[in-house]
Amino acid sequence: MLFHRIISYVFFPGTMAILGFVSIVIRFLNSKVPFSEQTPTLFWPAILLGYVVFPLVVLSIFIRLGVLKDIHLYDRKKRNISYPVAIAGAVGVYFSLTEMTWSSTGSIAIYAQTWSLCILGVLSVIWLINFLGLKASAHAAGCAGFLALNAVINNHVAEGFIIGSACIFGLVYASRRALSAHSHIELVTGSLAGFLVTFALIIQYLL
Repeated sequence: MLFHRIISYVFFPGTMAILGFVSIVIRFLNSKVPFSEQTPTLFWPAILLGYVVFPLVVLSIFIRLGVLKDIHLYDRKKRNISYPVAIAGAVGVYFSLTEMTWSSTGSIAIYAQTWSLCILGVLSVIWLINFLGLKASAHAAGCAGFLALNAVINNHVAEGFIIGSACIFGLVYASRRALSAHSHIELVTGSLAGFLVTFALIIQYLL
């Protein structure tokens, strides 16, 4: 059980969002452009603030106020409170990225902006599904979206990206099921939402 909990904490949805940006930056790394010049100065701070700090701070406040029991949110109805918080953070990241001044590093800007749009889209779809009565797995959605991203943008760089993404997805799926956090239907629904929404938006904006 400890192993499965560690997997759930390490690869929570916010982690997968950040790893997606890491994959994008790696895709555009080359000897002519130093790593420090790949992205604007506020790129990483904005991402960490929107996907990690802001949601955790707001949820912590809700827990202290008694609105939420804990951060695990096993109760489907309570997730209808948390998803708007996550979506607000994702909206902030998206608009921050569109307003940043990017250096001449190819199309890294549109890739980063599209990934942020994918995250926003997946969160919105998962919230809708949850609102309609099915507790779709956000963990599975995040991992499946990450897999879809790497399957498209990094398939020509190294097969390791795809294999690694698939392994993360498998570990998270198994861990969430082992912890009885979700049924197979909830995990499959989250996986399909994450993969299909991400794939559709990437095809629309990047290919």
